[in-house]
Amino acid sequence: MNDAQPNARRILFASWHWYLDQSNGASITTRETLLALARRGWDVKTFCGAATDFFNPPSVDEILTSSGVAVKKRFDGGVGESAFRAVSYRDSGVESVVVAPRSGSGVVGAVPSRPAGAAFLQLFAETSRRLSPDVVLTYGGY
Repeated sequence: MNDAQPNARRILFASWHWYLDQSNGASITTRETLLALARRGWDVKTFCGAATDFFNPPSVDEILTSSGVAVKKRFDGGVGESAFRAVSYRDSGVESVVVAPRSGSGVVGAVPSRPAGAAFLQLFAETSRRLSPDVVLTYGGY
C-alpha cells in the first residue's frame, strides 16, 4: 500500500536495468530503498528496461510472478527494431513500468540496440513529463 500524502515528494527511478532484478545487488538494494521510502510517504514510481544480470534471463512474466507482483496492464508499441512491450505493475507501494524490447528487436545481453534504446528514452521522456518528479534516480552504464 502506498501511503503517500497528497503533496508528497515524487521520486522516479529510471534505468535500463530492471528494478526487480534479483541477480543484481544494486537492483535489490534500490528496490528495498524505494519500498522503504514509499512506506514513509514518498510517492515512488519506477520506469525500467528489462535488463538483468542473469546468465539465462527469465521472461518478464516469470520475474513478475516470482516477485509476487500482479500485472496491471500491458501495452505493445513501436515497429520493427523499436517494437516494445510495456508492462505496468504495483510492487507494494511502488507503481512501476518495465519496458522490454519485443523478441528479435535488438537486445544483446543487457545492452540495448540503438533503436531499442531510442524507444526507451522516448518513453522515459514522456513518463517524466507526465509524472513531473521532484527527484529522478538512476544507475547503470547504458
